[in-house]
Amino acid sequence: MKSQLLFAAFVLGLFSAGCVKRIPAYDEARKPISEREISHHKSNKNLLFYTLGGGSLSFGTGFFIGTLVDRGLDDDRNDAALWGTAAAGAVIGSVIFARQGSIKDRNQAIETIKEIRKEKAAKRLTEIKSRRKKMEKERKSLEEIRKQQEAERERLKEKIEKKKKDPPIR
Repeated sequence: MKSQLLFAAFVLGLFSAGCVKRIPAYDEARKPISEREISHHKSNKNLLFYTLGGGSLSFGTGFFIGTLVDRGLDDDRNDAALWGTAAAGAVIGSVIFARQGSIKDRNQAIETIKEIRKEKAAKRLTEIKSRRKKMEKERKSLEEIRKQQEAERERLKEKIEKKKKDPPIR
């Protein structure tokens, strides 16, 4: 159990430190989404909110734990344990929540790219369908013209045959 926990912490540390390459993102058509495209659509809104919110929440938690530790020390003169715990909680919480905010920003950028690509594909599909309908309409009109020309040709053929059979009267 301890070795599994250490391994999980090691892998998490590698991912957090950026030593391991990210898993590539794909859209619905299984085309890869480049990191350049992700960074173009990525905002830092969640990073900011998560950092501030996580720091505040962790500061409060650290302050609460610090007061419990400070009361247990029976040292009324020194508040170092109280403020040290509160500060450590704020820093650790800010880092952890900032990472989560950054991940959420990246995921939102990926979803935005997927939506943009889906809209482009739908637009392309409607253009192709309209082109096909236009070509089908054009084909039908050309068939009608061909049928009319065939009918005219047959009529003229019959007229020529009739003239050949009926000699001209002089």
